Amino acid sequence: MERDEFFLNYQPYFGLGDRHLAGFEALVRWNHPTRGLISPVDFIQLAEETGLIHPIGDWVLREACREAQRWPAARPADRAPSINVNVSALQIHEPGLVAKVAAALKDTGLDPARLVLEITEGVLMRRVVETVVVLQELRALDVRMAIDDFGTGYSSLSYLQDLPMDMIKIDKSFVDHLGIGRDESSMAKVIVQIGETLQLEVVAEGVEHQVQVESLKALGCDSVQGFHLGRPLSAIDAVDLATSASPPPGIDRNTYPTTSATLRLITP
Repeated sequence: MERDEFFLNYQPYFGLGDRHLAGFEALVRWNHPTRGLISPVDFIQLAEETGLIHPIGDWVLREACREAQRWPAARPADRAPSINVNVSALQIHEPGLVAKVAAALKDTGLDPARLVLEITEGVLMRRVVETVVVLQELRALDVRMAIDDFGTGYSSLSYLQDLPMDMIKIDKSFVDHLGIGRDESSMAKVIVQIGETLQLEVVAEGVEHQVQVESLKALGCDSVQGFHLGRPLSAIDAVDLATSASPPPGIDRNTYPTTSATLRLITP
């Protein structure tokens, strides 16, 4: 933190209906001076064990909000892309989290409706009553909430319908099997149906093949995220994408300009 070695990448996700750029997920990276680029898989758990997840999480939130404020809407009638920020188990139960989110929004000027806080399903099932209180306080700020890795945490549907959620993200493990020749879409289908019933946006993670895009569209999934559509981008490339890569209706995707990230847009 002191040496400014952390930075953020931004992975886009897209609406399946009109192929619009719906938002980005902020992903923290560590540029170590001798070991090079270190994945969060290798340091987030240690950060949680040492308590350093709090200053790191605070920095990620503010940096993501600051950067998102730079993203324009692709068309005048559109809302600018959302920014999704992951919140750990320690952060969600940290005293002062709501105040920190409010301060980040005020200081950066970001529209609260463009901030989506992602919380894993497993975290939601711990200390449920306390967690619901925190989520309700965050909702009062007009930020949105998403359940990450949905379907892996064995949550009770009775709890789910009472949570102030706006989005559920289908875990990659359920997306991997789509379109491989036998009916492996049952879990993804169930999750989409849950989202429809509870009026939640459904985003599929880990989409790596066009056949998965087609299967998810057939199931009625709202949005998709994954390497097939766009890898994590630098802050500069994220601005370029927000500016130019969301084609208006009637624009042929093969003639629409792409960014330096060479993003592959969703086929109709």
